[in-house]
Amino acid sequence: MLAFVYTSFGSWTKTLTLIAEYPNNGGYVYDGNGLWGGHVEHNQIKSFFPSATDPRGAYQVHFIDDKENTKFDCYLRCWVYTPDTRGTSGMNLPPEDSFKLNGADVQYIPDLNKQFIKPSNQWLSTRTYTLNSNKPLNATQLSNQFYDTTYGFFVNDLRDYSVGDQIVFSDQIAAINYSEEENMTELIFACDAGDIFWQFNGDLRSRYAVGDTVKLVLTVEAEAVSGDMVFENLDYILDNYSMRTNGTYPNIDDYLIIE
Repeated sequence: MLAFVYTSFGSWTKTLTLIAEYPNNGGYVYDGNGLWGGHVEHNQIKSFFPSATDPRGAYQVHFIDDKENTKFDCYLRCWVYTPDTRGTSGMNLPPEDSFKLNGADVQYIPDLNKQFIKPSNQWLSTRTYTLNSNKPLNATQLSNQFYDTTYGFFVNDLRDYSVGDQIVFSDQIAAINYSEEENMTELIFACDAGDIFWQFNGDLRSRYAVGDTVKLVLTVEAEAVSGDMVFENLDYILDNYSMRTNGTYPNIDDYLIIE
């Protein structure tokens, strides 16, 4: 089986925790790395293929919200194997290169162990690249850049920007959370499609308060490439992905516009 999650643009820096239980109250599922599951972010997958010795029956998979304020769409892909394939190499085949999800094509990128929703043809045909890069976008406008209205999914593709373009983001802080354990400040910006949650290193509460305007410059980067399809993201979000694995977060001053 494969477990994966998608969420709105504003929660792309959030994670869920996955765990699974064996049938008939058989306890938690373990694999070669210990307890199966762990943290997963938007687009990321976790796979489990039972061995010949694992029990048959109904496995339970739990999606646990790490912060209790994020909405995720949670999915499972399951395969049914005949008895003669249990414990063979057929149990460990990698995910298919692509599949359909509610009408949308989904592309698996092995190097990242992620599955990206491909934008619809209608979305790709209406890309304009006409916005003034110096004109600030607020949280809702930035979020809309990623929303494919045909499929109703947030996709890794911006409507009006390409890789290398810079975006000026400017909006008021709607809420601030600080984690002493992680030494991290989360700035929250109100957005029609789901608030934007961005985490930064250190305690920023002496610098910012609710109602303050934050102005950032963000760069469009390629998160993955498959054929002629480039899956785009923002430098801040990709920095967040890579840095938090080491227990830290991006420095806000690396993106801040001071006027």
